[in-house]
Amino acid sequence: MEQRKIEISPSCHFVATRYGNGIRDVALEYTEHSPDSWYSDREISLDLDRVTAMEIVQFLREEFAI
Repeated sequence: MEQRKIEISPSCHFVATRYGNGIRDVALEYTEHSPDSWYSDREISLDLDRVTAMEIVQFLREEFAI
């Protein structure tokens, strides 16, 4: 297994994972910080499919006029 990361902030990053059998996936991982010290923070991982990833790229291109 091989992973590559791009950090958006210390508690948010994209992770691309390649497994030995050719399977790959991309996820957005972040920490949801609790506003109340009684509750713990939560680690969230959202899997991105190809269509969603392309929509994110298109959105960024439009916003940054690339």
